[in-house]
Amino acid sequence: MDKAKLQAWFDEAWNGLKAQDWKPSMSNDGINCRYRGTGGRKCAVGHLLSGEEAERFDLLDCLPGIDAGFTVRGYVLRHEEAAFLARLQIAHDTARSLDMRTKMRTLAKSEGLTVPND
Repeated sequence: MDKAKLQAWFDEAWNGLKAQDWKPSMSNDGINCRYRGTGGRKCAVGHLLSGEEAERFDLLDCLPGIDAGFTVRGYVLRHEEAAFLARLQIAHDTARSLDMRTKMRTLAKSEGLTVPND
């Protein structure tokens, strides 16, 4: 597995979530997570997707079961990369703004990644 690629993805998600003040990306009704939600917010994985991918995957709801074959900006994921992104997505989808940063830090530690400058 390419650790540098995972680190780059983590950094992009971290920086994107931080820029939106750790607020989750939700549907208009505020019930469901979305890759691209209200107010221009994105979920952790949503920060990595092209607009077309986010739109297509949002039709599946926010937990489509990311697996091999899922694409990130046209790059087709291998199984272990998809598993990492699924864990990244869960850190977003199971958190609210008060603990999203903590969940992301925990994920970084468990994956042997570093957290960007806070």
